[in-house]
Amino acid sequence: MQTHLPEVLLIIDPDRRFHEFLNEDFKACVAAKPGRLFAEPLCVISIREAQRVLSMREVRLAGVFVNPSVGTPAWLSVLKDVERYYPKCPRWVVCDRLPELSDAERIRHKIQAVLQKPIGYVELNDEVDRIIFDTGKK
Repeated sequence: MQTHLPEVLLIIDPDRRFHEFLNEDFKACVAAKPGRLFAEPLCVISIREAQRVLSMREVRLAGVFVNPSVGTPAWLSVLKDVERYYPKCPRWVVCDRLPELSDAERIRHKIQAVLQKPIGYVELNDEVDRIIFDTGKK
């Protein structure tokens, strides 16, 4: 019997192909390292879906990755929900082109970094590991 819920990476991005790529990359990681635990990607395409996931207490988040293209400026409301429901959860912006985001906004919303696509599951997982385990690897 499982004693705790598995952790997930919440990916909020309207690009379904990106979701497919991340899920395939995740499966390849699991197959390559069968003894290691990986946080499974939980991909959603809209702010509404993200807010529903964030309000579910049974979800354990290892990290949140949000693409501003899900809706401007509404994507910032997702970061506020992360702060409300999961205040210690690290968060990143992942996007096709770099958003206009000041250092003050990045700090206020506790954004670890802005990551530019193309990016795969391995890189997202490494970002989380770097924060959680403070590995310092970049």
